Amino acid sequence: MKVRYTLVFDRKKEVAAKGKGLVQIQAYLDGGRRYFSTKLYVTPKEWDKKANSVKEPYTAKLLRERIAEFEKFEVEYRALHLKFKLSDFDLFLNPPKVEIAPEPIKISFTEFFRNQLSKETQLKQVTLTNQANCLRKLIEFKEVIEFEDLKYTLLQDFEIFLKNVKNLKVNTIEKYYVLFILKQLIEIEGISNV
Repeated sequence: MKVRYTLVFDRKKEVAAKGKGLVQIQAYLDGGRRYFSTKLYVTPKEWDKKANSVKEPYTAKLLRERIAEFEKFEVEYRALHLKFKLSDFDLFLNPPKVEIAPEPIKISFTEFFRNQLSKETQLKQVTLTNQANCLRKLIEFKEVIEFEDLKYTLLQDFEIFLKNVKNLKVNTIEKYYVLFILKQLIEIEGISNV
């Protein structure tokens, strides 16, 4: 059975005390009734008893649209659940809050390295220069290094790049390794050695 919707004026008899009465939507189903506030208060002169509606056309249209929202919810709920009861309107009036987890900020390893360099203010200038040089060499080797790329093979490829392309000596390569591995990689958990 389908829900019947009607507008009800001043069900709580507030006109005498306040001069205005609340317009509510009455939902009737299987002998049960439920009343929903429209938050609209009108005087008896603004209410049409014959039409059971507000006299002012724009407000009457808004009330019809509100009833249409209830009807739409009822039809959709009934289609999904194959049944409907008046208490199901609680889901319409107070929908469950679905929290959407914020998208994690994805940052590359090279960006992380750059950020760490800018935060290191207590280090000596020589150390900062060496770390900046290491970062420059990494970017020359591979412009963007993601955290997923940090594998032993990447280190081997970086060493080959430093030896063959940049023609660096063993001690300089070792210095870059120490800066790259010890300073940055050890702080990061979960890096595979394969």
